[in-house]
Parts: sequence; structure tokens; C-alpha cells
Amino acid sequence: MKEEMFDVVIVGAGPAGLTAGIYTERSNLDTLILHGKTLPKLILAHKIENYPGFLGSVIGKELFKIMKEQAESYGSIIRRDNVINLVLKGKAKAVLTGNKIYKAKAVIIATGSGPRRKTFINEDKFIGFGVSYCAKCDGPLFKDRKVIIIGDDDETAEEALDLNNMGVNVSIYTNDKDLNMDSELAEKVKNKGIEINTESKIKEIYGKLGVKGVITEKGEKIELDGVFINYTMPTSSLFKNTGLELEEDKRIKVNTLMETNIEGVFAAGDVIDCYNQVAIAVGTGAAAALSAIKYVRKLD
Repeated sequence: MKEEMFDVVIVGAGPAGLTAGIYTERSNLDTLILHGKTLPKLILAHKIENYPGFLGSVIGKELFKIMKEQAESYGSIIRRDNVINLVLKGKAKAVLTGNKIYKAKAVIIATGSGPRRKTFINEDKFIGFGVSYCAKCDGPLFKDRKVIIIGDDDETAEEALDLNNMGVNVSIYTNDKDLNMDSELAEKVKNKGIEINTESKIKEIYGKLGVKGVITEKGEKIELDGVFINYTMPTSSLFKNTGLELEEDKRIKVNTLMETNIEGVFAAGDVIDCYNQVAIAVGTGAAAALSAIKYVRKLD
């Protein structure tokens, strides 16, 4: 296998990874940013209205393009190469792909929250046109409109409450599953008048230019304006057997400096944070980079 050496290898090319690359290259650290076949979720965001610096909104694909070009302009190398293993313990770190070993003094993990499985017919077709995975991001677009959120856990309840507070007419569909949420949260949901349906199982999302409703497995049509899908996105299996300490929800555990429990290994973005916000990913990416810069400088 061929080997290459870098000061910093960043695994993940979303907002956190690209921001980290901007910082490390500006500090004259040779930086490689790797991303696999799965495109960053940022590209799928139809409209982002809460990212500072853009009046109105910005399309996720455009924001990604700007970030990528900025990282490259400072010298970051961005490669599409599927990472299959991480060797993180010891001073010499290694990131392994199918045909290369990338060695690094420091590694920043910014893999996001992993690929989301597509569950419903036409789900892909309506992403950004009525299908959303983030209530905080897209909720305001659905004020005074009817939506459902599909899920059965505490996060589903919290997102439903957020949508309700935004003036959205929201119902929870557990998709034929029992409720798996804290009893106090469930009580709050009911007190807000948010309907919880535990019997219907959604099979298909339908519409033309945008979502018009869903169809259950029994063929029942439910007219609505939006579908929020809150199924947990699995964290990358890359972290198994690396020695990284994980949170209960399988995200990487870090301190306020974005340091993991392994010296010289840092993490940022959705892989450490449950809010899944671009602004938070950028901030944690910058913090991880600053910590990595300080760490590498100590080695030199």
C-alpha cells in the first residue's frame, strides 16, 4: 500500500471538516480532507435561513461550494477516498482507505452523523420540497401549515414541540411503533394538543412539485404540506475498535476544546453534536482545528 504523510488528516468534508481545513492550512499545516461516497448533508439542504452572513436564505449546495473552494484556496487537498479504518493510538496516526495509508500527526474526525437510510417511497424526490430531517432548520417554512413528524423517541417529541412553538400544525406518527419517549415529554406533547398516531404506517410520500401528503400501508391518503423524518442516523462504524470514547447516543465524546480521549485526535460537527446545525458544525470545526494546530506545534 502507498503511504502519504500530512500534518493533519480530516475525515469528512462537510461544514466542520472544511472549516477545520481552512484553519489548519492558514497555519501552514499540510492538510488532507477525505470524504467517501456519501455527500455531505449540507448539499441536500434546499434552503438555509439561519446561517449568519446571508440575508434571506442560501442553498446548501451553494454554501458547500463556497466552503470547499475556500478550503482549497488556502491549500487543503480534498480527495474522494473511502476511509475503511482508523489507527489513532500513539504519536503516528493512520487513516486507511482501500489502496492508501495516510499518516498524520493529528486527526480531526468530522464524519457527520452518518448516512440516513431512506425509508419511504419518493422520500429522495421531495428532499427540500416538503421532506426535511431538521425541524429547527426548516420549521419556520411551514408556519400555519400541516405537517407530520415521523419518529417515536424523545428527540421526536422535542422537535414536535419546537414545530408547535413555531406555529406549525404538527402531528407525530410513530409509524406503527410504541412510544419510546420520556413520560413527561409525552405529557407536554399532549398538553400542547399535538396528536400522536401509533397505528398508521407510512409507506409513500406523494405530490407533484412538492409534498401533498402521505399514503399508509392500508392505502389511506393523508393530505399535508410537509414530512419531517426523525429516524436516528447511525454513527459511522469507523469508530469501533479505535479506542475512542463515545456518548450514549454513539456520538464521539469531546471536551470544550474538541479533544477526544485520545491525544492528537479531535472531533467536530454532527458527529459530536445532536443539534445538526451548520453554524455549530462550523464553530466546532474551527475549535477542533485550533486545538490540532496547538498539538502539532508542540510536536515540532
